[in-house]
Amino acid sequence: MKNLLISLLAILFISTAVLSQPDKRVLSLENKTKDKALVTKLPPNVYRVKVNYDLSVEEAVKLGKYEWSDKDITSEHFPSQRKGTASVDIEIRHFNRLISSDDIITELTKEGLRPAELHESCALGEQYPEMQRKYLIVALGSVWRSFGGSRVVPVLSSDGGGRELYLHWFDGGWDADDRFAAVRK
Repeated sequence: MKNLLISLLAILFISTAVLSQPDKRVLSLENKTKDKALVTKLPPNVYRVKVNYDLSVEEAVKLGKYEWSDKDITSEHFPSQRKGTASVDIEIRHFNRLISSDDIITELTKEGLRPAELHESCALGEQYPEMQRKYLIVALGSVWRSFGGSRVVPVLSSDGGGRELYLHWFDGGWDADDRFAAVRK
C-alpha cells in the first residue's frame, strides 16, 4: 500500500510539473502560424516594397543610388498626393507587344490595378536594384507635361550596366520588351 501511495504521489507531482509548463508543440505551432502570416508567398512578378510617400522626390531618387537621373524628376514636377509609409505590392506587367500608354492603363484597370507612381517606382529601384538591369520598368501613374508640352513618365532602366531613372514620352508607345509597374487598387 505504501508503494502504491508513493507511486500515486509521484504521478501527481509529475503531472503538476508537466501541466505548469507550456506545451512546446503548441508554441511551435503558434510560432509557425505567426511566421506563415508574416511571410506570404508572392507571385514571381510581384515585389513587396516599403514606400515612404512623405519623402521629397529628390530624397527618394537619392536613396535609389542611380548612376544617372533626369534633372526634371523633382517634387515640383511630380508632387505626391499620398502621405505616410506603406507596404505596397508592385506587380510587374509584361504585355509582350507594341502598346500605347492608354491601352496599358485600360488593361490594368480591367484587372483591378493602377499604374505605379514615382515614389513606388523609386522604392522598387532602391529595394530591388538589379531588376532594372534586366528590362526597363515604366511608372505610368506619374505624368508631367514637360516644357515642350510633351507628357513624360519616369522609367527605371540600365545603360551599359549603370542604373538610370529617366523620363520617356507617355504618348510615344512602348516596345514588346518593356515592363510596367502596377499596384492593386
